[in-house]
Amino acid sequence: MSLFIIGLSIGLSDGSHRMVQANEILDAFENGSPIEYDDYIVKGDLYLYNLRIDKNIHFNDSIFMGKIKINSTLNGKAYFEGTKFNCSADFRCTKFNNNAYFMDAEFNRSANFESVKFRRFSDFSSSKFNSAAYFELSEFSEDSDFSDTKFYGNAEFRSTKFNGITEFINTIFNGSTDSRINFMNATFHDKADFRGSIFNRIAWFDDSEFNQYCIFKYAKFDNAATFRNIVFNLADFTDVQFNKEVSFRDSQFKNIAIFNNVTLLSNF
Repeated sequence: MSLFIIGLSIGLSDGSHRMVQANEILDAFENGSPIEYDDYIVKGDLYLYNLRIDKNIHFNDSIFMGKIKINSTLNGKAYFEGTKFNCSADFRCTKFNNNAYFMDAEFNRSANFESVKFRRFSDFSSSKFNSAAYFELSEFSEDSDFSDTKFYGNAEFRSTKFNGITEFINTIFNGSTDSRINFMNATFHDKADFRGSIFNRIAWFDDSEFNQYCIFKYAKFDNAATFRNIVFNLADFTDVQFNKEVSFRDSQFKNIAIFNNVTLLSNF
């Protein structure tokens, strides 16, 4: 087991948060103390490598002023509801073996969840990714919720596996002109619900698998969208607006496909 804490940074409390130094969190892990840091400002870059953490960890409504890097196995529930990450948040290769709660979290720098294993329910609903968000090669074993989430940079879900019900209901994908929305080679084993979502940048779904019911009802694509080389099972594109080019080249619809009242500015 190894823990590293580096580079304490300076931050000022707004009066509603208590303050904690990163080395105090280190002491809590080393002493087996409860990890209860709701409503704290965390000062310093926190690195947690190769740990097995059996307790629940609580950082609800806290503010990380420095970088956070976790590459560990979390067997307890992880609470980051309403948390603000003011520097990069790196969870690459972490295993969340219990529920992971990031509802209403705000990522102000890059958020990296590449190759993460979410073994139980994961909740990112109403969160904000103000920079790039990387989820490629990750696996969601149970239900996952990204409803009402806002992506303002790259949204990378390439080769991600969604084994439970997946919800991107009313999600907004925005960002700069070079931002990308990448679901290429993603696998959705259960219902995938993108109902009412807005895609303001190019959206790639090529070579993905929708093995159950996929819903894009009321979605709006304000940039090009590609759904090439996909085998759809049940698909609902009712009232979808395709305001730029869209391609379903080499795709197949095995069962019911609904395209009622679709707005098309170009051919398939």
